[in-house]
Amino acid sequence: MPQYELIYFNAAGRAEPIRLCFHYANIPFKDTRVEVNEWAELKHDRKKVPFGLLPVLLVDDKPLCESHAIIRYVAKLTDLDGGSNTDEVAHLDQCYELCRSFHEATRAYFLACRGYGHEDKTKLLDNVFVPNVEKYFGHIRSQLRPSGFFGNTVTYVDFAWFRIIEFYNQHNPEVIQNHPEFLGHGRRIRDIPQLQNYFKNRPETAF
Repeated sequence: MPQYELIYFNAAGRAEPIRLCFHYANIPFKDTRVEVNEWAELKHDRKKVPFGLLPVLLVDDKPLCESHAIIRYVAKLTDLDGGSNTDEVAHLDQCYELCRSFHEATRAYFLACRGYGHEDKTKLLDNVFVPNVEKYFGHIRSQLRPSGFFGNTVTYVDFAWFRIIEFYNQHNPEVIQNHPEFLGHGRRIRDIPQLQNYFKNRPETAF
């Protein structure tokens, strides 16, 4: 089996869905978490970080960059991508891009929650976050299957959406609490037996 090393900051962020795929499939990988003071040097290491961005997945020391490429690669590796069913793969891809569109549309508010930028957080809540919740949540909810997941069983899309909702529920529970379907979805992820050890031991991080 190849040796996998996932390099990201000491945070959940873009790496968390990738970690969840590995843990769900019980595939060993090195979870390298980079502190801020280490990043100043590491970002110039073009063998490990070719584009100067994280996350990076090293596969037998060969780097794969860009978080969306990595999650799709790992989803296929772990059989969490819909398998050989072309229609299911396309459905999941559609769901993933829909979730991604919501996250990108609310990025300014996401950054404000983390303390970045100069825009007023309350204004971003009212002018960016809430309008996009109203725009996207109904569409995203409609993609959930009777299984309670985006596919017939759990998939990489579920892990990606789980992390988005988890972050915003930490920072704005009064909005997220109005969407019980997504809270239930999160509970289903947290109840997955293969993930119990990771959830019990994963570090508390800022984002």
